Amino acid sequence: MKKILLASSALVLVGGTAFAEVKLTGSAAMGFWGGEYNNNVTDESYDDDMQFWNDFDVTFDLSGETDGGVTFGASADLSDLLSDGGIRNTSDGDYAVFVSGDFGTITMGDTDGAFDWAMQDTNFGLSGTLTDNEEHLGYDGMNLLDGFYDGQIARYDYAFDAFAIGVSAELDDDADTDSGEYDDPMLGIGAKYTLDLAAGSIGFGAAYQGVDDLYIAGISAAGTFGGFSAGLSYYAGEVAGLMLTQNDDGTNLELDAANELIDSDDLTDISYVGGSLAYTFDAITVGVNGGTYDIDGVDDLWGAGIVAAYDLGGGLELQAGYGYGEAKTDDGDIDGDLSTYSFGVAMEF
Repeated sequence: MKKILLASSALVLVGGTAFAEVKLTGSAAMGFWGGEYNNNVTDESYDDDMQFWNDFDVTFDLSGETDGGVTFGASADLSDLLSDGGIRNTSDGDYAVFVSGDFGTITMGDTDGAFDWAMQDTNFGLSGTLTDNEEHLGYDGMNLLDGFYDGQIARYDYAFDAFAIGVSAELDDDADTDSGEYDDPMLGIGAKYTLDLAAGSIGFGAAYQGVDDLYIAGISAAGTFGGFSAGLSYYAGEVAGLMLTQNDDGTNLELDAANELIDSDDLTDISYVGGSLAYTFDAITVGVNGGTYDIDGVDDLWGAGIVAAYDLGGGLELQAGYGYGEAKTDDGDIDGDLSTYSFGVAMEF
């Protein structure tokens, strides 16, 4: 991604010097999208006819470094700054701030918990699509328990050679909780290791995150060999408050379990396995991904996707994708399928 430097200045400080930078990056897309949802319980079908799609976003990255080698900075997304009243520091803060040095890196705000930080999302190697068709019902971003309280996460991570460890915490922001609610910190710990080989590399991850008896624990691996990329992730645990919710763009459904108000006596066993496979040759990348959940009370919850892209150079890329997923509960309250597609051009600045 090409970056546009907006400002760079040297600041004279008492007892030393420092430099600071503000960088601006952007993305945009235009094309077509559509999909279909079939509800077998009500015999209803919702067909999103093919329609125009356009998107635009800007990210601000601020960074600096002291004369002692300590780096610091913050990052914010323009779409987050303009939505829901803008940034706030107590609930779902839409920015992240960090300090980094020989001691490691401390990040606080809208950032990944240790589980998400260490585990590989099930879209490794894929090019991406305009409306995230690869993020179907079988996709997992490994952030199931992030945002359990107010979404303000603090994470410390430290890397040495090919190994890295991370720990995270998300605190309850309401001291006056009712009976049956959680109020202990949501804690996470993860580790990553990269194995370099003559023909490529493999990255391994392992992590745990939970509060009291609610938790998930998992392992993942992802590697690149020549033009081939492949990833595989697995986790299991006990959670509650599971529901299917719309993603940020409103184009797909995703599994959500982040809810501090759930009853600690009403936990559900859950496990997930998913992966991806992609191949890049010249300017073309093609790939597939898929995954399935095993959840008490759910008969079926799975999905798969296929994506393709052609790199035109200079940050411009043709993208196309299709995703399909099914969900069905044992009691028949939910029984349906969802398919989405999109094609067009994606831009990075």
